[in-house]
Amino acid sequence: MNAIYISSIHLALGDAVALEALDDPEVSAELARLGEEGLRRVRVAPLKTWQLAAEAATGSLGVLDEPPPDGVIYTSDDAGTPGQSEALSRLLTALDLQQAAAVAIGGHGCGNLGPALRVARALMIAEGWSRVLFVTADRAGPRRRLRRESLSVLGDGAAACVLENRLRRPSFELCGVATATLPLVPSDGPAFERARLTLRGVRAAVDRLCEDMSVSRADFDRVVVNNYGATARQLVTMAAGVSADRVLPGAAEDTGHCFSADPFINICRAQTDGVMPDGSRVLVIANGAASWSALGLRAVLRVPAA
Repeated sequence: MNAIYISSIHLALGDAVALEALDDPEVSAELARLGEEGLRRVRVAPLKTWQLAAEAATGSLGVLDEPPPDGVIYTSDDAGTPGQSEALSRLLTALDLQQAAAVAIGGHGCGNLGPALRVARALMIAEGWSRVLFVTADRAGPRRRLRRESLSVLGDGAAACVLENRLRRPSFELCGVATATLPLVPSDGPAFERARLTLRGVRAAVDRLCEDMSVSRADFDRVVVNNYGATARQLVTMAAGVSADRVLPGAAEDTGHCFSADPFINICRAQTDGVMPDGSRVLVIANGAASWSALGLRAVLRVPAA
């Protein structure tokens, strides 16, 4: 696999709002249960989704003293925003990157991260790009924030990073990415069917990743999962076949489930907490309702002087 390095991760999250302060009858009715799942606050933003994306992307672009990126990958499945083409156009204008080659990706919901990274990697190889701006952003908008199937509360947020084909700054090397898709079970369908689907999907994605990387599950030092409630996180951990003591705590209590930005949020949190040392091999599980991706990362935080 051609080396791709993820660096300059920046977040743009809404304000932290206590769950009991939300004007959301469904959340209010489940406060006790959500508290038992370890959920306390959720991020709520007045900005539009593309504005959150622009804020995060501006932070990532701020580290670049070289020419602008060769391409932009934007992913979102926010049903409350303009169409993808209009949102992408507004984002590029806000960043003054109107001339950049840009691709918008969606369709996998909260699992957009894996497929979008696969497209980004393929374009970098096929087009000979050396640098790509990668942005994922979503807002709950008019939709209900409570997600009963994953015992989570949707938060508003964006994450951006720079993908490069050379190691130029502290980074995470993208060593592999695998995605499994299975037939969708409706959110109001049988809970056991959704659980069974999650088990199959996560297991298939991790199996494929380990095979592609020629590693075993035991080779990963850290595991990152989405910011669901505790029960759903435990299900994903079990499906991945990894030890629970390697799963990073995440930020569910403070942020809620911020769609595809969750893995970046949790990686940033781990770095802040000092639990992501140089050389760590990280397994990321990024899943949606019918799409499960497994990412293999290696922390390269000490960069040799040029």
